[in-house]
Amino acid sequence: MIDILLKDILKELNINRIVETGTDKAETIAETSRWFAAMDPEFGTIERQLKTEARSYRSWSVPIIYPIFSQARPSRYQIHSVDIDQYSYESAKKIFHSNPNIHLYHSSSEKFLTSLLNREIDRNRVDHNYLFFLDAHWGEYWPLRDELKIICKLRKYIIVIDDFMVPGKSNPSFPNGFFGFDIYKGQILNWSYICDLFTAVQVKIFYPSQPNRDHRGWVLITHGYSESELAFLKTLALFEINQFDKSHTLAVKPTWRSSCNARNILKQLVPISLLRSLYRGYEKIIYHFGCFFMPHKI
Repeated sequence: MIDILLKDILKELNINRIVETGTDKAETIAETSRWFAAMDPEFGTIERQLKTEARSYRSWSVPIIYPIFSQARPSRYQIHSVDIDQYSYESAKKIFHSNPNIHLYHSSSEKFLTSLLNREIDRNRVDHNYLFFLDAHWGEYWPLRDELKIICKLRKYIIVIDDFMVPGKSNPSFPNGFFGFDIYKGQILNWSYICDLFTAVQVKIFYPSQPNRDHRGWVLITHGYSESELAFLKTLALFEINQFDKSHTLAVKPTWRSSCNARNILKQLVPISLLRSLYRGYEKIIYHFGCFFMPHKI
């Protein structure tokens, strides 16, 4: 889930394109579409709010509330989101079909990004500023590194990676704890997993001082912005670490406790489509019969 802190960053840096990998329940689309609607009337008017069976991954399992738009016209503010899961794509498409500024795709994220960036950015449209929210890391194959290789070809970008280990905040033994993070093939998702992709380019790295609403960690990567443009970040609940600082360039090995974490084992062994199908079945039970317990994000 995208952090509310990003709302201020969107405004300050005049971000008008949000590109998300990993639509899932479209909770991030619901949140960011409200931000864009407040910035530009052309984006659309929120006519009503829709509550479905879908539940947030927060431990108290609140229902996700989706904005339903009317009077949406072509806006300079656009949201693009992709998911490899057919059901997730179709569900989001059904909810947001009335807003032409919200674009949904059913594809692998690296293929989608290649197509999108070739189509939009190669036109040399200097009036578009992009924020990439990368949240499609699960299962036997993580597309994250392939996604970054594509994005890094741009002259300017803002990247946010969800479920990221935050130095000095995340506990390596508790991937589902405060500042939670993901694990892939025996390596914790931290800067060491991707830092080699940025050795030939200068980037600025920022971490949150507080986890997002789901108690997960994340990282903010910027490139192509001047010191003056990024000066406002010092006023936010963020802290900066140099991209070559050993405090986060060294790999962090999972402890025995985190290696035995059921959630991460399931995510690597069971197809995401099956996990999501089981989770949706559980949501239906909660929706129709009520329940005081909800498992953490899968």
